[in-house]
Amino acid sequence: MGLIDDELQEVGKLCQHVISGSRLVSCVRSMVRVEIRQTAFKNIIVLIQFPEDYPHSSLLLELKSKTLSDKLLDGLTNVCEQEAKKILGKPQVLLVLKFVRNFLEEHPLSCCYDEISEIKRHLTDFDELKLKQKASSISLKILEGRYYFKSKVAVPDIYPETSISLQGAIGDQIAAQTCRVLDSRHD
Repeated sequence: MGLIDDELQEVGKLCQHVISGSRLVSCVRSMVRVEIRQTAFKNIIVLIQFPEDYPHSSLLLELKSKTLSDKLLDGLTNVCEQEAKKILGKPQVLLVLKFVRNFLEEHPLSCCYDEISEIKRHLTDFDELKLKQKASSISLKILEGRYYFKSKVAVPDIYPETSISLQGAIGDQIAAQTCRVLDSRHD
């Protein structure tokens, strides 16, 4: 048996035990297909093909998801390819699959990539947006003239099935502004 066949056997034996949330769909020479699922929304299908001169060339990869952003998947594909190039000459399949799984675990905000990008498009130079992946939150500060809006957006692990929560002084700000408006009407 050759290196590819040995690696396919290893992937068949270890994939679902080593990579949590994975399901091995296909594990043959022409294609390895693995579904990696963290939540209903955070799931990626990894399609892997072996080039002619494998393992001296990196794997041919395609990442798919019905729920995650195509732009995010393109960037993740490029990073996975770079990781595979670091270990040319050695088995790469399990490394790539582990990398994808770790990405999903370490980047809980990946599920709202497009929404974050849309918010960034509307920010000015005076506004601030800070992503806190480990806390699965977004700190947002928006300035407009003498007014500002500051909040922390907490994104739950099962977003969008469960809605986000806004933390900070937003409720107090709205209440205070409402009181000012009402007071000005009585003057």
